[in-house]
Amino acid sequence: MSSKKKPKESLRNDLEKEIMYGFKEEFLQQDVKLAGLYKVDRGKLITSWIESGFLDTSDIKRPLLKRALSRIGVVIYRRSSPRDKPYIIFLVDTVAKRAAADSANEAAKIFKHLFPGTRAVFVAIDKEPDKLKPSRFKFLDEIFIGKDLEEAWDKVYDYLKRVFYPEEK
Repeated sequence: MSSKKKPKESLRNDLEKEIMYGFKEEFLQQDVKLAGLYKVDRGKLITSWIESGFLDTSDIKRPLLKRALSRIGVVIYRRSSPRDKPYIIFLVDTVAKRAAADSANEAAKIFKHLFPGTRAVFVAIDKEPDKLKPSRFKFLDEIFIGKDLEEAWDKVYDYLKRVFYPEEK
């Protein structure tokens, strides 16, 4: 039964890895200053905070937190003391359908409540995506849809370049 799910999960993992390692290689390894300010993972730090009960003081129910956690693909953290802060959360999916974007929007709402100032970005790979109006998803800062892994990464790369190097056009 699980063999049907594998290709989609594999594609999602590939996209997550492309974003994470792409950010490391294209930004952190190229700029020492950025490497000192930011770090990246696939949501393990936020997951550990929530699973250890660290964020139980919030008014968000645990099942909603767990569902939101499952949407996380990659997180870029701003290094700070005593705890690193999520700066950009990439919510990754293998389909660009309205239901997937709605789910990502709900997750973004939760994360923005827990971590004010965090940016939420929905990234998906879909050969035949639904037409998603950004105005409908008020908690998602950006929506990127690629027909393949390379196109999705190119859009994310351009976004990261705008965020981390705004003076370059």
